[in-house]
Amino acid sequence: MTRQYTTMPEPFSPWFLGAPLYMPAHRLDLMDIANGEKLPALRSMIFCTEDAVSYREIDSSLRHLGLCLQGFRDTPGRFRFIRARNPEILARLLELPGIEKIDGFVLPKFNEDVFDAYFDQLQGTTFKVMPTLETREVFDYTAMCALR
Repeated sequence: MTRQYTTMPEPFSPWFLGAPLYMPAHRLDLMDIANGEKLPALRSMIFCTEDAVSYREIDSSLRHLGLCLQGFRDTPGRFRFIRARNPEILARLLELPGIEKIDGFVLPKFNEDVFDAYFDQLQGTTFKVMPTLETREVFDYTAMCALR
């Protein structure tokens, strides 16, 4: 299910990502972009199941993403992330066949309230994590210290 390494992966720098392209998880050319057939100079991409997908499109977007994962090829130098709508969607994503072809997850509206719900699921994996600080706690020094 999840990526496990017998040796430590090479050090990763966020600079490797460049400017990630966000796209809805139901985008029809998602696999072509992920495999570098379309937008070959793109270094990183984020398949969004959150703001770019309406509530009624969640199930079909996850099905589409699951089908695309099956066709993802190894593409060194291209990083693929999924923006999980919430911890429940992350759980569903982690069950998809081929999820190991994803480099990591973007965690939206990240704060102390959802910390455990996300990280309990990701513990023991080597997925990279990009928490998105976009709630009002970002402006609260005490809340940010607690999150650290």
